[in-house]
Amino acid sequence: MTTMRPLFHEIFLFLFILLSFASASGVGSQRLATPQEEQEESINHLKQIAYSNPGSPTSIDAWRQILSDDIDPKNLEAHVMLGWMLMATPPHQEEGIRLLENSFNEEKVSPTIDYNLPQTYIIAATIGRYRSQMHEYHKARKFTKIALELSKVHDNNDGGDLCIQMQLANMYDWFPNSTQAADNAITSMLSYSYKILSQDDNNDICWPVKDAEIAQMFPGASNDPYVHCSLSTFYLSFYYRADVALVSSNNYEMARRGWPKLNTTA
Repeated sequence: MTTMRPLFHEIFLFLFILLSFASASGVGSQRLATPQEEQEESINHLKQIAYSNPGSPTSIDAWRQILSDDIDPKNLEAHVMLGWMLMATPPHQEEGIRLLENSFNEEKVSPTIDYNLPQTYIIAATIGRYRSQMHEYHKARKFTKIALELSKVHDNNDGGDLCIQMQLANMYDWFPNSTQAADNAITSMLSYSYKILSQDDNNDICWPVKDAEIAQMFPGASNDPYVHCSLSTFYLSFYYRADVALVSSNNYEMARRGWPKLNTTA
């Protein structure tokens, strides 16, 4: 199982998110955003504490206080900042991921996260990969698809991020509740794999996978970019109706093109 751990590049990403949200929220401004002046003063005071030492227990506690019921439980900035910090700490990953998921849900935050920010693409991809690791197919697929659509814009690539496409091409419902659900999962996998394999360097995909970029961009990917992008096909053995040989063949072909150095000749 891939462990998400804070790395040097991830700290930079964290700070990038921090600065973006700090700028948008008006930290340090004298203008009050809401009529509840006392509440707003409390929020701004706690933000100053949180931003003074990012990632520290004091910072985490400050963000938690902002999200308390008597201050602002729907605060977007606190959801994102606290979620990102906790996500990088194995004992608190689930809580962190839930907070990040909330940032996309208008019932949980106000306003919801801005899709125009490049960080949103990374956050969605991180949620999707974590939920995949936890074998939560529907959440994994939902957020990975969001990440793919956002990557098309932020990477200026009509096909979208190759690693994210490969995840969708290898992502299936580990425990489908019906034969139809199982069939739908396989259909989705094959659709994405055929799309990837039908493209080449002269189209939307540039082979091979750029491990250094993947490792730098996505939390947890640096240990093994291949595992991060390719996922596992172990549970396909339970799909008795599927053409497992075809799915496995496509999986191999994507891996062969993505990581040619892994090829061996008997």
